[in-house]
Amino acid sequence: MEELPISDRPGSIVVDLPDKGPHHMRAPAPSKAARVRDFRAGRSGSAETTGLEQAALFVGLAWRHPVLELEVSYPHPDDDAALASYADAVWLELEAEGYTVSDVMRLSAAVLRHVNGRIAEYVEAAKLEVFSGAQTGGTSG
Repeated sequence: MEELPISDRPGSIVVDLPDKGPHHMRAPAPSKAARVRDFRAGRSGSAETTGLEQAALFVGLAWRHPVLELEVSYPHPDDDAALASYADAVWLELEAEGYTVSDVMRLSAAVLRHVNGRIAEYVEAAKLEVFSGAQTGGTSG
């Protein structure tokens, strides 16, 4: 199979960062994305701190760059402490490469918009499936 350029792959998220050009992010797997989206709910600390952690998680989860590869590996999603450490490591790596808080937040916002759109699609598909099952001989009481 021929490998597609990053920008032509299904689920590619393109974000143009000032002074850094276009960044092509990959759409995260739905289960991981849902876990990261819900990450803040179980965290203590300020909204700013947990929001920054969540932003770094989304960026790390979706990161795809032709030159800069993140050294840190995504941890087990059920370990909040490991996720928080991962978020810190993503911030440090990107900061060392000249990325600003604004850059990371912009990338994260694009990934979150994509994730929310996909989740809405899944919800609609589930509704259609339930409706379709009821119309095509689903069990009745």
